[in-house]
Amino acid sequence: MPPLQPVTRALLLINVAVFFLLPLLGGSVEALFALWPLGTHFLPWQVVTYSFLHGNFEHLFFNMLGLWMFGSELERIWGEKRFLQFYAASVLAAVIGVAAGMLAGYMAETEAPAAQARQLGQAWGSYLATRPVPGQRVTEEGSVGELLRVLDDIGFSPELAEGDDGDSVIRLRHCPFLEVATAHREVVCSVHLGVMQGVLAEQRSPVEASDLQPFVEPSLCLAHVRRREPVQAPAS
Repeated sequence: MPPLQPVTRALLLINVAVFFLLPLLGGSVEALFALWPLGTHFLPWQVVTYSFLHGNFEHLFFNMLGLWMFGSELERIWGEKRFLQFYAASVLAAVIGVAAGMLAGYMAETEAPAAQARQLGQAWGSYLATRPVPGQRVTEEGSVGELLRVLDDIGFSPELAEGDDGDSVIRLRHCPFLEVATAHREVVCSVHLGVMQGVLAEQRSPVEASDLQPFVEPSLCLAHVRRREPVQAPAS
């Protein structure tokens, strides 16, 4: 039986206390702390307080069992500060996953969802990329390297390869939004293609992300990168 560490003990006590106190305070109080979609019921603190709410005793029991079994050991190894940071990051990551699913579902109901999702991804990719300084010569190798960095930071585990036609192919070994992509493939994959296009555009790269083949294998997507078509000069 692992000994209880201070932060783990505090989290266990807070979760148990909240579970038994909320029924005494009424449903209106619980609604203040549950996580709601953006709108009339959403409040900023809910991105944290939702993690202390449990639907029934079984939900509470198994969550606290996992916290006791693994939390104490991680806290012992990492220390209180790092373990608390990890716990907070896990709470926020779950919120991001829920938000991503809601956004994808909303976009799937709009007109031309793939085009809108790609535009959203382009803006995201442009924000994530490191912009070259004015006058800097941008090479294909340098811009693709920047793209690989961004994709790795997001969590795609990218690998650069060469396609049958001689163009570059980026093998994406992991999808950080797999659950959402399974439900809304067109939207999520269009966002991912847009991210790659945004990164390369921000780099003023001589190449562009032209296509994304989703799930050619259960855990593999292929992104095709090829040289941009030369801009035709207007006829005089």
